[in-house]
Amino acid sequence: MLNNNNNYSDRRIFERVPLDLSVRFIDTYHLCEGEGKTVDISAKGMGLVTEHNLNPYTPLELWVDIPGRNQPFYTRAEVVWSKPLAENLWRVGVEFERADFMNVSQLLNIK
Repeated sequence: MLNNNNNYSDRRIFERVPLDLSVRFIDTYHLCEGEGKTVDISAKGMGLVTEHNLNPYTPLELWVDIPGRNQPFYTRAEVVWSKPLAENLWRVGVEFERADFMNVSQLLNIK
């Protein structure tokens, strides 16, 4: 059951699991590339840290590098929120275009 406060994390349906992997992305609105590190992942979204300030509603294409695999995890997503952590460093929450249980489960089994 959802509580009445406005904290986004309290409205999540899928649990986020910590995950530390390299991620590359393309901001498809501004046509610029970037990279960062994943912080956590769920079937519907991902948290990441990057040196790029990504504004909410920014559409992204994401590639998460999976150790020991030739193909990265690819998905399309939209930035839901972004907050500065330090100078030139942002924590970003993205929502996948559609839930991807199979591919996310493969990411979680890399350990």
